[in-house]
Amino acid sequence: MNFINIKIFVASIFFLLIRHEEKQVAVLFQNESKEEMKELKVRIVGHEFIFNNVKPGQKTKQVFVPKSYRYCYAQAITSRDTLYFIPIDYTGERLYTNGSLLIRFYIEDNQTERSLEIKYE
Repeated sequence: MNFINIKIFVASIFFLLIRHEEKQVAVLFQNESKEEMKELKVRIVGHEFIFNNVKPGQKTKQVFVPKSYRYCYAQAITSRDTLYFIPIDYTGERLYTNGSLLIRFYIEDNQTERSLEIKYE
């Protein structure tokens, strides 16, 4: 290879390295309940995020993780109580490694007990 070909080769490699973007999943959370979540704490495959004062219908800021399922551990603190969503891992559930997800939380209230749930589409 002559000197010009080497320069072109090195420049091409450098360009490809700069253009290489790490694959990540962009995740948003939405409060689908009728109550404000004073604090919403979520844990996605080893990454923890805390959001404050998530109003009804409001979405959080977007977070980026290397991978995610369409569910995650969550704790919501409301003016009435602290609620948890503890996911059950299902065999064959899709693991997302790129793209975006919207995880929508709501509060199930059946007179005797309340729980935090996820709306699936």
